[in-house]
Amino acid sequence: MTSTAHELLGKSQAELVRALMAQGPVPAGFDEKRVRAAACSVASKRRQTIARAWPKLAAILGDAYVGLFAIYGHARPLPGGGSPLADGREFLRWLDARQPLPDAARGEALAFDVHYAVT
Repeated sequence: MTSTAHELLGKSQAELVRALMAQGPVPAGFDEKRVRAAACSVASKRRQTIARAWPKLAAILGDAYVGLFAIYGHARPLPGGGSPLADGREFLRWLDARQPLPDAARGEALAFDVHYAVT
């Protein structure tokens, strides 16, 4: 593979990843419906993974969790490291910036911050 072909492939792959994370347009040559369906699947998997890692958080938010996370998942990429705990914490930060968190959710965030504080 030539250097130019390698660079073009890398660029195309990066564009596809951005589209799958709902952070960019679908690259030329890809079926938009299929890429968007895959992007929804990725967001759903993120939501489910956070619910498994933070079951109290999903329970606290109740029926609103799915809809709120759908908005977050399409607006924000997976944080560095890809951990569901880090993603859940970013979700709480995002949510707190938009509306007051329920006290129990605020407690979950505080417990996370205390547990993972660098000493």
